[in-house]
Amino acid sequence: MRSLSLWLVVALLSFLYLFCAPVSVLEIAPSGGTFLRQIAPVGQPFVLRYIHSVELTPVEDEYSVSDGTFWQWEERVRSHNAGLPLEASKTGKFLAGKDWFRFRGGRQSFNVLFLRVGDGERGRNELDLVGSGRWELFKQFPGQRLEIRVTESSFADQLIGRL
Repeated sequence: MRSLSLWLVVALLSFLYLFCAPVSVLEIAPSGGTFLRQIAPVGQPFVLRYIHSVELTPVEDEYSVSDGTFWQWEERVRSHNAGLPLEASKTGKFLAGKDWFRFRGGRQSFNVLFLRVGDGERGRNELDLVGSGRWELFKQFPGQRLEIRVTESSFADQLIGRL
């Protein structure tokens, strides 16, 4: 009987810990609201895509959530002109492929990123939250500024916030 009580206490405390433990949450918000608020496990990738304003070629910036912030993992471009990257950073790598020039690594992290969204003519910004959805931001928020950040929350906060 005593060992059963001990196991019940351990199970209850374990559940309580998991329910209240901090988790990373990816938040994307236009001024005056919230567009996306989603639990983002460590390593959760997301990609911001846009058409470069001068080159008129696609650019993809891939980020990864880690330690309550997000890191730029890779930038993919099709040319090296007009302000696009030319060489890898001291801690990064340059990889030339058939379709993309890839600048990987570099150890650049952000607490907050401000994204000015274009429209159907300029920018054509998109968000791809890998495994969770893809949004054409230029249709939903044309000309607006979005704030992208990672915060810490708990499953309890997430559940209460959805009620």
